[in-house]
Amino acid sequence: MEPSKKLLQLMASYVTGEDLEILDPFAGSGSSIKFLKKFATNNCISACELDQRLAAHLQKLPTIKFLCKDFWELDYTTKFDLIFMIPPHRDNQDCDWIVKAFQHLKKKPESRLISLTLPYWVTGIYHNQKFFRKWLQDKNYKFKIIDESAYQDFLVCPEALLVIQP
Repeated sequence: MEPSKKLLQLMASYVTGEDLEILDPFAGSGSSIKFLKKFATNNCISACELDQRLAAHLQKLPTIKFLCKDFWELDYTTKFDLIFMIPPHRDNQDCDWIVKAFQHLKKKPESRLISLTLPYWVTGIYHNQKFFRKWLQDKNYKFKIIDESAYQDFLVCPEALLVIQP
C-alpha cells in the first residue's frame, strides 16, 4: 500500500532543517524516500526493508543508503536527525516500532520522529498500549488525528500522526 501525496505532505510538514541524516525504517517501494528527496534536499536518506523483493529494488536507488533488511536488527549506536516512518500496525505493533525508532533519534532539539499510528493506544487496555502511554509521558510529542481523505488504498487507515522530539 502506498501513502497518498497528501499524507506524505502532512508528514513532511514537520521536517525542518537541511543536511539531515534521515531514516525510513519501513521503506517499502521507496515512495516516502522519493517524496522526501524532492521536499528535503541536501539530506542523507537511509532505509531498511524486510521484504526481499522491495529491498533489492531499494538497493539499486542511487539516492539512498540501504542499511539493513530488518530494522529490528539495526545497531542502537546508529543515530539520525529525522526518522520518517509508516510502521506495521497489526496488534499495535506501531507502538513497539516507535519506541525502537526513538532509540535511534539523535538527542538534539531539532531531531524528530514522524510516524503514522493507529490511535488505539490513547485509550486501549492492552499491556503495550498502557506501556506506550506511560513511555510517552516524559516525551515532547504532538498527536494529530488525520482526515481520512489523506489516505489512498490503505486497508486499515492509520488515523493519526505522531511527532516526537527528544
